[in-house]
Amino acid sequence: MFDLRLEVKALQPNEVAGRNGWNRVLVDVRPREDYQEAHIPGTVNVPLYQPISGWSAQQILRRAAYAFFGVAKGTEANPTFTEEFKSAVGPSWKEVVMICETGGTLQVTGNFPNGKQSRSLIACYEALLEGYKKLSYLEGGVNEYTKAGLPLEEFTPEKRGPFIL
Repeated sequence: MFDLRLEVKALQPNEVAGRNGWNRVLVDVRPREDYQEAHIPGTVNVPLYQPISGWSAQQILRRAAYAFFGVAKGTEANPTFTEEFKSAVGPSWKEVVMICETGGTLQVTGNFPNGKQSRSLIACYEALLEGYKKLSYLEGGVNEYTKAGLPLEEFTPEKRGPFIL
């Protein structure tokens, strides 16, 4: 078992902007649709969760539960996250920065005695289990990055390719 506070470093938006390279990989763990809409330049997308797929009884119940709470697009764990992550990042000696929408925090507060969970922190834990040691996350996620006035790459039709109608 790992204590993320000892293993993972929080980064601020200005520490992430334009700082990817051969030994540092920025990994956006948001669903593909969110990533394609807008993302931090230089990131690779490895979704931790994916839209619920299939129509088994369990998946139908999961969709119903999300709908009950007003969530139109329910998600489930991406079963190939580990393989996609290793393929995108490469060797475990590389520095990896996990990025999600909200970023979470490892700071202890009255409301969150263990910090506030997020997709990027969950992804850090998964990476630790796979032997990656140089891990950090963007505190505040894409939301804080945007608030800091830093640019996002946004969707344009020519980036996605031709559409077939």
